[in-house]
Amino acid sequence: SGDATMQFYTTSSGTRAERMRINSSGDVCIGGSASDIGNKLNVVESSGNAAILLAASTVSASGFADFTFAPSNTVAGARIRVQAEEDFSSTANRTANMQFYTRKDGAFDQRLRIDSSGRVIISDTDTDNAVTDSDNLVIGAASGDNGMTIVSQSGNYNGTIRFSDGAN
Repeated sequence: SGDATMQFYTTSSGTRAERMRINSSGDVCIGGSASDIGNKLNVVESSGNAAILLAASTVSASGFADFTFAPSNTVAGARIRVQAEEDFSSTANRTANMQFYTRKDGAFDQRLRIDSSGRVIISDTDTDNAVTDSDNLVIGAASGDNGMTIVSQSGNYNGTIRFSDGAN
């Protein structure tokens, strides 16, 4: 007889096709078949690119969408957030940033941000702390000790930072 599954079908032009399956372990597969199940949630697109939309439909200029990761005991340990910087509408071309959070001693703190200009800010949430002509990568905050370490294999290996004028 086998394990019980729940399958969802649609019909197009008289042809019935499976669109989603939940197996007896609670694994969900959208758009694939039984052989595509390998994780708790599987999204499969056989005819092109696969995408998942996580959307907030009725928020203002500070709205956000999160993916939160709970690595143990269903306690959140990390988060990726995309946050609007302006009010969004279906007709407006607006901006947003992407933020990465980790949990330390029970509190979430933003550790990295990619702003709408593509700048990467590490350990700071205030883009005003950057020098205006050197703000593509900002490391540190306006308080406490900050720095960067490059670790290389021991022996005859070097850590390197290279600068270029764009032509070389």
